[in-house]
Amino acid sequence: MRNSYLIFVLAVCFMQHSVAQENSIVYDKGTGMEISANNGDYLFKIGGFIQPAVKSVSDGILSFEDTKSEQTFKSKASVFMLSGTMKNEKLRFLIMTDFSLDTPMQEAWVAYDFSKNASITFGQMLSFTNNREMMYRENNLQMNDRSALSQSFSNSGREFGVFVQTNFDSPIGVFAPMVAITSGDGKNSFGIDSRDVDKGKYKFGGRLDYYPFGSFSVGNQNTSSDIVKENKLKWVLGAAGSMNNGASNEVGEGHGDFILYDANGLESFPNYNKLYFDSLIKYNGFSMLFEYVDSWADSLDEIYTTDGANGSNNADLILSPTQISNYMVLGNQYNFQLGYLTNNGLSIDIRYGESTQEFEANQNSILEASKNFAAGLTKYFNNNIKLQFLYNNTKYDYGIKTTSAEVLMQIVF
Repeated sequence: MRNSYLIFVLAVCFMQHSVAQENSIVYDKGTGMEISANNGDYLFKIGGFIQPAVKSVSDGILSFEDTKSEQTFKSKASVFMLSGTMKNEKLRFLIMTDFSLDTPMQEAWVAYDFSKNASITFGQMLSFTNNREMMYRENNLQMNDRSALSQSFSNSGREFGVFVQTNFDSPIGVFAPMVAITSGDGKNSFGIDSRDVDKGKYKFGGRLDYYPFGSFSVGNQNTSSDIVKENKLKWVLGAAGSMNNGASNEVGEGHGDFILYDANGLESFPNYNKLYFDSLIKYNGFSMLFEYVDSWADSLDEIYTTDGANGSNNADLILSPTQISNYMVLGNQYNFQLGYLTNNGLSIDIRYGESTQEFEANQNSILEASKNFAAGLTKYFNNNIKLQFLYNNTKYDYGIKTTSAEVLMQIVF
């Protein structure tokens, strides 16, 4: 990410400023090390988390007992985070890397706070134009993995662009409107060199959240679990949507994964649209999350593919109306999730969801009709350590089932 260099320079300048003044250093379990200077006007944080895990996956045909099993041992996340706040300048920044991935850079952004209720962010960050669970970082998930809905319609959920976030009180509750303009190609969208360029144009998206009983308590905003045990019922209703103008990735978070053409043989890509609705309720350790998504493509007239015979790139095969679901995740899906966190830090969670592909007759559709059930058990030892177990079962309408069990340990430093 090119903007990571800008943020790195900003971080170095901040540290030089801090060293020149009387400062304090504090370490808090679960939030990392914080360096404070000038009576808190300048804050600098270093932290991260790791997630070693053991997982067993079995695949088989519903009508037979024969299955194939596979076991994996790995770190699902090895994250380092560097962040800072400059109160006088009204600036915030963050760099987040995950060294368990081939492309470690996850987030790199700078934010300017117009007021305590409005900000503009430039860079790569976790977007709010997806479903609610995709707004939470990996260390704040209610279960080991994101839901089937999140995994079907998103990759990392991170994008490069400009993000504006606001919120305001009203006599009927709190409203939080948000808008974004991004590259439409997901994270690290500029590729590895000058030959690996963006495809298509831009992505426009937004979200509106409504809290009829007031915002969630401090420390309870960035997870679907009720980890602070709200003593009054809290509820957020949300709607989000996006239009990716010229997408070349199955969920609009990448580029060049497929190439389509116009009648003249020039690259031409359809628009990819997603619409989300979600609801999250929290009260006294209880949480209930519902999410729904619908996606579709447009601008499909006169789009061609090529058979690639003899190395030819001639666009000679016109795309049929239903064939676009071979390239993009099209259809709808819902996710329903319940959880309860006991007073001794034990969380019991279940979720269920179903997906429906847009063109049922297309057997090559990326999104497949399925039903998913998952049950999780989490033990929170303190603010920075938790142990999680997850059982997951997915049945596809074409007769295949996938079952998995995973044990994960998370340590936040």
